[in-house]
Amino acid sequence: MIKIKRHYRCVFCGGKKSLTDSYYNNGHIGICGDCFNSIHFTPKLPLFGGTQNIDYLVSPIFYSDTIRDIIIAYKFNGQRAYSDILSYILCDLLKDMQHLCEFDCVIPMPLSKKRMNERGFNQSALLAKPLADCLGVPYRDDILFRIRETKRQSRIKISERTANVQNAFEAAEDLQDKRILLVDDIFTTGNTMNACAEALKQREAKNIVGIALTRRDKHENIFNLTY
Repeated sequence: MIKIKRHYRCVFCGGKKSLTDSYYNNGHIGICGDCFNSIHFTPKLPLFGGTQNIDYLVSPIFYSDTIRDIIIAYKFNGQRAYSDILSYILCDLLKDMQHLCEFDCVIPMPLSKKRMNERGFNQSALLAKPLADCLGVPYRDDILFRIRETKRQSRIKISERTANVQNAFEAAEDLQDKRILLVDDIFTTGNTMNACAEALKQREAKNIVGIALTRRDKHENIFNLTY
């Protein structure tokens, strides 16, 4: 006799929850209703302003202690399965923003070889793949590359962050008139994403929209956002 699974584990509170009590679950892990209601979501409109090379940024969650623990577990403690839950939040956001969904490809923020070897995976790539499926457009991790090592942005002064990532990325093919969705997990000052977008614009990309799982609340002290 096959045993039917009736519960899942909430990745936020760790509790065993009924399948009927969830914002989203995949039968194994998910987000329960109480934890979903505790997340500090950003307003869906107006859109968060972009950067010099990014038309605008969309991001569903303000970076806070609640989501910080999940991201740390995801990126540094081997909880790769969390990407299923986190990418669903991003897909859910885009469903409410149909006017943003005309893209030619979805590109993840690239990791350096050193970071990839340390972590074993690119956290932005695991978020970007389901997004591409959700939008029905190609996922491309063979276009944008990090061509030199940089210091972690979260560990240096704000005044040093632009120079740290300047000319650190390169696009490998012509992107004339392409509309690109650039995916990251955390948006703080925007220097890294802007540097990536600059490399894409140098290859004639037409429009670049950034999407990040979390972004800094403009009222928070940025130096508290280390991870």
